[in-house]
Amino acid sequence: MQPATDIPEPGTRHVGDATRESITRWALCCGIPAQIGSSVSKCLIDISAQGHGGRESDVRRNEESRWGPRRPRGPARPHNSQVTLPFPSPTAPDAGRADVFLRYLDYFRENVLAKVSALPEGELRRSRLPSGWTPLELLKHLRYVELRWIEWGFEGRDISEPWGDRRGDRWHVAPEESRDDLVTALRAQGAHTRAVGEGNELATPGAPGPRWDGADPASLERVLFHLLQEYARHLGHLDIVAELGGGPIGE
Repeated sequence: MQPATDIPEPGTRHVGDATRESITRWALCCGIPAQIGSSVSKCLIDISAQGHGGRESDVRRNEESRWGPRRPRGPARPHNSQVTLPFPSPTAPDAGRADVFLRYLDYFRENVLAKVSALPEGELRRSRLPSGWTPLELLKHLRYVELRWIEWGFEGRDISEPWGDRRGDRWHVAPEESRDDLVTALRAQGAHTRAVGEGNELATPGAPGPRWDGADPASLERVLFHLLQEYARHLGHLDIVAELGGGPIGE
């Protein structure tokens, strides 16, 4: 049997049933199953349409017949480019375990601050989740988490409102509290956490006080580890909310 002579070269302008039939006949002559030959013909038709001026509607129709309709693309999302601290890579030199804890805390904290700072104004006090929390409430909560565990807990300081981020059983931000105010407060609290971490041994136990609910005070290492998991968990929550709210994505 002679091979078909009207086989189109890839890139030919012929798009239609005649081309498909020719490729299918060529495939059968070469011992290629008809089903595979049909798939090859569809691919070549798409290449022809895209590479030599074929109509986009023809290409799209061929794609949708195989993969379903295309999902519409939204606007490009900005990446989280405001974070200035480098990622604390496990291979980077460190000055000890305390340094590792503090560098990860600084990095996670700056990620939270960058994401909230880049959100549109209308998203700051809006909740996109059934649980109802907002980005500003999360920002304030993390500041108070550090205050409760470092100042009220480890240092044993007298804090008048250790639960000032709450009203009842929910996080709360007053209308007069601005994004700039909360960003400044969290950064200052983070600087205090770093000073305490650098000025004490990890094995140092916390001062006795109400933070521990009658239990033995935790060591600084346990406190820093707890803060690290708080930040990692809540930054993951914020990643989702920022993406839903049109904010930056990525680290």
